[in-house]
Amino acid sequence: RVLFRSDASYVDGTSTKFRDDSKIPLWAKDDVYTLAKLGILKGDKSNNSNASSNLTRAASAQILDNLLKYLQKDVQKN
Repeated sequence: RVLFRSDASYVDGTSTKFRDDSKIPLWAKDDVYTLAKLGILKGDKSNNSNASSNLTRAASAQILDNLLKYLQKDVQKN
């Protein structure tokens, strides 16, 4: 199953709630917006996506946990 394109096909606007939205690289915006809309990418304590930075282990673990929760809800729905 294609996870994101069928469920959240690109956010309807041109920005997110993230404080550093203008720093999100153009090539990543579509995916960052989709992940944010699905609740998989939530940002840091300062509400930054940090999309241009390397992920820490903690941030990676949180994104994976959010993804698993999303998939679990999706499986239960179907």
